[in-house]
Amino acid sequence: MDNVKEKQAKYFFVPRIGAKYSEGFADLETLVVGAYHVCYCNCEHKHLCCNINTIASMDYKCPAYKNALPALKPEDELCLHNSNIIEINSYCDDDARYPTYTAFTHYMLDCKQGLTPEQKNDFWDSVAFYNFYQCFSTTDSVPDANDIEALNNNAVTALMQVIKDLQPKAIYVWTKAVNDILESHLDKIPELRKESLPREHSTMYLSLFSYNYKINTTSLGDVRKYLNFAFPCRDITRTFDGEKKRVPPLEKVLLRAIKRGVFLFDNGELVVYNNRPEEEGGYILNQIKKYYSFSSWKEISLIITKYTDEGKKMNLRQVRKYNNNNEDANAAAEIDKNIFGIRKK
Repeated sequence: MDNVKEKQAKYFFVPRIGAKYSEGFADLETLVVGAYHVCYCNCEHKHLCCNINTIASMDYKCPAYKNALPALKPEDELCLHNSNIIEINSYCDDDARYPTYTAFTHYMLDCKQGLTPEQKNDFWDSVAFYNFYQCFSTTDSVPDANDIEALNNNAVTALMQVIKDLQPKAIYVWTKAVNDILESHLDKIPELRKESLPREHSTMYLSLFSYNYKINTTSLGDVRKYLNFAFPCRDITRTFDGEKKRVPPLEKVLLRAIKRGVFLFDNGELVVYNNRPEEEGGYILNQIKKYYSFSSWKEISLIITKYTDEGKKMNLRQVRKYNNNNEDANAAAEIDKNIFGIRKK
């Protein structure tokens, strides 16, 4: 990332980037987009902080931070452009209560009970956060502006620079207003696409976008239900090799393959599309046959189907003839690690 001055030439409020952002949340680099910051102070300079053309002049002059101690790092400075960072840090440290942040955290973790401090901190360390509008609002509503179109265009331009800098795969957007603005600009942003939420939120308006990526919202529960439907009278256990290598339950392996884009659900079937036996789909299927208690390839075909590139349904004959002599050892090791959790000693 650029230094603070270079960032502010693109967007005023810098995003709060979690320490584990590059690792991703659910294996996806995730950006959370809020709506706006609200200024609750009643000082003589408030009108300057609530205007996109003058807010920068108040960056280090806000009276709320007049007694702030010097910071060792730019991101720790108590100043206006760090408002996203200050807001999330305050929430994680329990210095401020933000019901919307709690509701969203519950939703993302699919947590029905109370959040532990560890859960809360771990989630926000896994994502980046950024508020859409580039100036403060005087009330709990969209910032005041004589020219709302200019305000929105300014916010869209800034957000697109944030997205280019962070390269998120998943973008969760709060409020219908911000969602509608982004949807109206999709023709100008070909890399951005609207996605379906994995489930609706009961109390807040959420939408999901992807950037240069097709998000698959299949969950572990979806895969588990699918396996139970295919094999209603038995559990798919690990074989001796599987236990020895400590491979995870099959539903986790299948979900990882789905998230990787090798498998996908298509009209109620779990599908592997690539047809060449040297491709990773074939390797994953062979490892499944090796590590789990399937009696035959015919039994595996009850849960996984094979298709040609043209969409014509085929059996798994080509896949099971995977040629180990032509195997790319590095690629195989990477699949073993990321799909099966197996690391070479």
